[in-house]
Amino acid sequence: MFKFAWNRNKATARTGRVGLALESDGFTLCHVVEEEGVPPRVTLCKAVSALTPEERNTALAELVAESKLSGTPCVVVLPPESYSLRLLDRPKVEDDEIASSLPWLIKDLIDFDPSDARVDYFDFPADANRGRDPQLFVVAARNDVIEEVTNLLDGSGLELDAVDIGELALRNLTLVMPEQVAGTLLLELRPKGGILAICHESKLYFARSISTGTSHIDDAMSQEIALDDSDDQLSDHVRSLLDELLLEIQRSLDYYESEIGKAPASRLVIAPSTAEISLYIPYLTEQLRPVAVSQLDLHELVESDEILPNKLQAKALLALGGALREDLEQQLDLNRDRKIVSGYTTLPIQWVAKVCAMLFCGLMLTYGYGTYQMQQLKAEVEASLQQHNLIDREITKLEYEYSLRHPAGEVSGPLARLRAERDRTARTLRRLEILGGGRREGFSKYFVGFARHLVPQLWLTQIDVIDGGDSLSIRGSTLAAKRVPQLLRQLRSEPSFSGKTFALFQLTQGQGPGILDFALESFPAAGVAP
Repeated sequence: MFKFAWNRNKATARTGRVGLALESDGFTLCHVVEEEGVPPRVTLCKAVSALTPEERNTALAELVAESKLSGTPCVVVLPPESYSLRLLDRPKVEDDEIASSLPWLIKDLIDFDPSDARVDYFDFPADANRGRDPQLFVVAARNDVIEEVTNLLDGSGLELDAVDIGELALRNLTLVMPEQVAGTLLLELRPKGGILAICHESKLYFARSISTGTSHIDDAMSQEIALDDSDDQLSDHVRSLLDELLLEIQRSLDYYESEIGKAPASRLVIAPSTAEISLYIPYLTEQLRPVAVSQLDLHELVESDEILPNKLQAKALLALGGALREDLEQQLDLNRDRKIVSGYTTLPIQWVAKVCAMLFCGLMLTYGYGTYQMQQLKAEVEASLQQHNLIDREITKLEYEYSLRHPAGEVSGPLARLRAERDRTARTLRRLEILGGGRREGFSKYFVGFARHLVPQLWLTQIDVIDGGDSLSIRGSTLAAKRVPQLLRQLRSEPSFSGKTFALFQLTQGQGPGILDFALESFPAAGVAP
């Protein structure tokens, strides 16, 4: 069997970290201490059965306290069935906008609502693009999965360092393997499936889930009457199951060589398993020549204070990979600050506070300018009213003085001109009254109402007060469509908006990823006088 050795060229040194691999029926904890110049050392490795979240929380807290690991950084590795990994084209946006565009990329590729997802990504190696557009590995998990992890760690005494995935945990194991000119294919087999990953020089180039698991092969093998090291003892049924696995492996190797353009992988490393993998390694070796096939023994990668049985190694594999995490170019954390909430990026609180302050200042400036306009309108109303009264008195005087002295035809011309001027002045006066003078309260109450209700992820770009406040037109943008009805619910509590019914006239994609533009207009509710 190929013998692994500790990679002494590793430059990164750590004082200790916990890797925690979660399963549906419990967890496995692995504590690794690394010091410069010596191999990584496993000081604790334990698998715990716990069927419910409450049992898991209690068991982990007790284990951490008993092992005096409180305060130790911890990398949590999710089980493969709890997340989705996809290779997608990199969106053509700025780097700081990638996170907010991810929901649009994955919404048709996952079986749950992207608004209920935590999404993160890491780059596909640049040397594998071969002139194609850059690509990303995108990972999505349900919010409640990540919240369960954070709740578990909050009560354990461990410090959550990152929430990682199995593919990158397998990549981390290659960091303590001997370096190879060509890539390494890692195969982790579970009872109901497994993971295939191809890594080279600390980078993950290929990863896929496979459906063939150890339970299918073991069940077939258990029915054999005799079994030795000879391939002739394998039945046709066992061979067909192994051939399905070989097909998955060969397709992966061909893709790595032809599509990614790398030299053929030189070795297949089969991770420890609860099944007797050694029974069918000879058949895999024969079919995959010249690729070297071997089964991994974790004792060949790290030192351990205790002997790690094969079944414990199978459970501890991803936990050890999490504990060996390094600060590399390809890195993932589904609990990082750029988590997706309601399908969009959560902004830092300091940035949100600044934006809210700017919006508030903008509303106050708008209010001040509106007040100034009101004063100007009132002055115009007063002037127009005086002019209207003057013209009206002049018409009355002319009609009285000349009605008895002159024929009607002689006075009709001047009177008609005065009446026309009076009518124009009256129309102007009515328009000015509608804009501000007719409603004594003016515009200020509306701006004050808007200023009192700032909605997260929503900003207003235009407010029009129509017919003295009988109607309102509101335009704005938002990062989440649900924020629009939230704004309307808050405005209903304002006395100045009493009796107004709003209708959504427009909801369109705005400028920039994740931005929606909306337009609203109010009209008096039935039975409410304008």
